[in-house]
Formats: sequence, C-alpha cells, structure tokens
Amino acid sequence: GGLTIYMLGIGGVGMSSLAAILKQRGYIVTGEDRAASTTVQALKDGGIRVTDTFHGLGESCGAVVYSAAIPPSHPAFKEAKARGISILSRSDVLAALMLEKPKRVTVAGIHGKSTVTAMIDRILVHAGCLPTTVSGASLTGGMTYRIGRGDVFLAEACEYTDSFLSFSPTLAVAINLEHDHPDYFRDEEAVRASFRRYLENAEEGAVLPTCGPLCSLAPKRLPIFTFGQGGDLSCEIERQEEARTDFSLIYRGKACGTVRLPLIGTYQVENALAAILTAKQLGVSFESSSEALSEFVSPDRRCKHRLTLGGVRYFDDYAHHPSEIKAVLSTLKTTSRGRLFCAFEAHTYSRLAAFFDDYCKALSIADSVAVLPIFPARETDTLGQSEGRLSEALSVPSRAFTDLEDAAHYLMESTAAGDTVAVLGAGNTPRLFELLFN
Repeated sequence: GGLTIYMLGIGGVGMSSLAAILKQRGYIVTGEDRAASTTVQALKDGGIRVTDTFHGLGESCGAVVYSAAIPPSHPAFKEAKARGISILSRSDVLAALMLEKPKRVTVAGIHGKSTVTAMIDRILVHAGCLPTTVSGASLTGGMTYRIGRGDVFLAEACEYTDSFLSFSPTLAVAINLEHDHPDYFRDEEAVRASFRRYLENAEEGAVLPTCGPLCSLAPKRLPIFTFGQGGDLSCEIERQEEARTDFSLIYRGKACGTVRLPLIGTYQVENALAAILTAKQLGVSFESSSEALSEFVSPDRRCKHRLTLGGVRYFDDYAHHPSEIKAVLSTLKTTSRGRLFCAFEAHTYSRLAAFFDDYCKALSIADSVAVLPIFPARETDTLGQSEGRLSEALSVPSRAFTDLEDAAHYLMESTAAGDTVAVLGAGNTPRLFELLFN
C-alpha cells in the first residue's frame, strides 16, 4: 500500500468531501470523528476506516489533515510532530488539489457562499463543463462535493481563521462582506484586511458586488466584473410568487433574457447574478445559465420549506448572523398570510454578545419568537449570555427554552392554520424538526 492520510474530524462537511476526493485520487484515507453520523457511515461504506477515538496514527501514516474544529491539544498533533509526519490544514490540502486544474474558482462571502457555489455548480454541469466542486452545503443531488473530469475546480472559500488565504484562484468570487466570527476577527477592519489578501491571491479576475467595500479592496492590476445595481450584470425583478422570482438580465446596458428562479428573496436574486456572471467568465452563455437555474434546488437548510403541519408552514434556515435573520424573516413576512413565528438558536456566546442589539432588531421582525437553547460550538465562556436575556430584550412576544422538546410542543400549541414558522440556527435545529415530525 501507499502512504495513508489520517483525517481529524473526518465526518465534518468539508473534511468528508476532501476524504472522498483523496480516496478517488488513490490515497489510502483513514480518520476519526466523535460523532456517529450518516456522513461517517457513508465514508465507511466507501471503504474508509473511521474510529470514534484516537488510537495512534499507524505505521504507514504520511500526513495528518485537520479541520478548524480540532483543538491544538489533540494527541495526534503530538505524535505527528514526534515522528516528523507533516500536519496540514484542510484548506492546505484542498489548495494543493485545486492546483491540478487550470481554472480555479473560489466563492467567498459572509453569507450565501454555499448557495452561490451550488448555483455555479448547477450551471456548469448543465453546460457540460463537469467541474470538481467542494461546497459547505449539499449540491443538487445531496452530496457536498462532485468529482468531475472538466478543467474547472470550484470551491467554497471560508474566511473563518483566514483559511481561504491558502487558495490561489484564477477567478475569485466574493459576494458580500461584514463583521462576523467575533471570536476570530476583532472588527470589520480585520475582516476587510483578510478579504483584501484573498483578492490579492486571484490570478485572472474577480467577481464582486457593485455596492459595499469589496471593489475597493481588489488590487489595481486585477480585472473586476461586477453584479448588482449599476454593475456589469444587473436585473429587473418582474414578479415574485410564493416560491419563485422572475427577473430579466441586463448585461452592460443590453437585455439578455429572463431567469425564472425557484427561490424568493432579493438576496437570492443577488446570489443568482453572482453565479451567472461567474459562469460568463468561464464561457457559459446567459441563456444556458438561465435554463440551469430554472431547475435549481436550494442547498439544504436555506429557507427550505420543510413541512406543513395542520396548515402551518415550517421553514428551515441556517441563518445565524443578524443580517441573514433579517433577510429571511423579511422574505417570509411578505409571503405569509397569518402570523410569523421564529424559533431561533443562537450560535456561540461570542457572536450573540458581539451583535446582541442587531439580533434583537432582526428577530423582532417576527410576530413572536421562541428562543431555543444556545449552541456553544467550541466555546465554554458564556460571556453573560443566556436564552432568557435574549428573550427579555426582544420587542415582540417571546419565550425562552432550555429544552428543545418543550420548544417543539410550544410551537405546535401556539400556531394555527395560515401561520408560518421560521426555524433559524446552525447547530441543533435539525433535532427540533425530528421532534415536530413525530
């Protein structure tokens, strides 16, 4: 056998797709993950050995690959250092794999990058350019990656811990920028500095929104293609229905057909413009892109209509930053007949503390809020945050829950036919749906 690659946190979204790509390239892949998930089971079924605790790196280990979720104290690091085995981050390995393709497209931004990555993937597959794609959410067909024979490597690029600075894209896409991850970035200035370095790594061009700070961060030498009002590619919304938006495309002053997008919300239209403009730089016609997006299935957990219970519509969204919450609740508010309930799970104490007032404003768009147990992720310090504190600060009727079962029961009791419930969060909210289904 050849060298083995040992992956820490192999069951994570990004790590599992990387594991599958490495295996397909002929490497022997093993790893560990504490959680027993369907992803881990799929890896095992694909012939990858996964353990739930660390039993040593093994004789033939040639490299250790870790994700951002792994603490530096993990014993695998100590063993690798002692044995002189190389230690690589997930983004280092992804960057190295990308270099094998001549066209490298990375999608960055604080919100919407999974959606835009999935849209570009859908457009390229429809046009027959079979990309290799690595995303942070499901692509059409439920997988988070695609291994293609074409010459495009498309990857979602995350700014957290600056991991997207490993990449050398030929075309860098950035769809928006504001302050997030307060546990890593001190302020918006720090996020801007990071995005500036991301754009400096681009070799041939960048796709950026007309408004906001991004255009000013790109290096002068880099050709920029802009989307949105007043940009190279803009649009006019013709009609919005319950689950669809029709808009016409305008490219440098010329009308270029209509897109029938099976999503609602102006932010989804912006996402589509970013994807269509990116595909244009890769040689795909507007007509072909429009056709592809008319059948677009939104990645899992993006304002997804999950079920209707007794006439109450339940939507599921990964929104965990105030501006995402605002966008989703505003969209649902305009399309719901009855009251709009929001069940919200804060993601990390540091984010809740840093943007507390913004959360209160955004959540108060709903008519009523159920504050779910806070998801701490890697954090142990509560910074004085609690479900009760958030609930009391809201300007609309609200209740705090420390137990998901109570919350599910409350939602079923308090809603009536015609109402809409938005379940927002990036941690344990899938569990709430399991409770509602049963």
